[in-house]
Amino acid sequence: MSSTAWADIIRNGAFHQAPEHETAIAIITAVIQNTQSASGAANAIAAAYEPIFALPQREANQNAVVAGTLWSIVSHAARMFGGSLEKAGRLVDLLLALIELPDANGVRGSTLTGEIGRQDVVLWRDLPGFGYMFREEGICTFLVLFLRHEFSYD
Repeated sequence: MSSTAWADIIRNGAFHQAPEHETAIAIITAVIQNTQSASGAANAIAAAYEPIFALPQREANQNAVVAGTLWSIVSHAARMFGGSLEKAGRLVDLLLALIELPDANGVRGSTLTGEIGRQDVVLWRDLPGFGYMFREEGICTFLVLFLRHEFSYD
């Protein structure tokens, strides 16, 4: 599947139509196509999402849903393109670049902790909620790669 076809499919998801998610889809597509660097993509994703997290009326569960949707998009890309070591490597580089970003500021300008759902996690360095979404959306990629490796009859 082409990255453009993936982007079209993922954009049709009911939860992926907010402007920040549209931006993330475009950025991730550019990373997969190798037209944007991981660090540039991480900064662009942060620029799209951090203003949402900092809105004064935001509640912890709302931020958890927004972050979870971002991780769902990333995990879905991993599932679609995980069979390509080159493309999967670019997605890993993106995640590593997100981890290296300065801590996001939430409501009242404080470091965004607890507002994602747990008191001991920080956006971006902890990727809060990513593990759960990856288990739900992306893990089958690695099972397929494992089975291909274990049962290849070359």
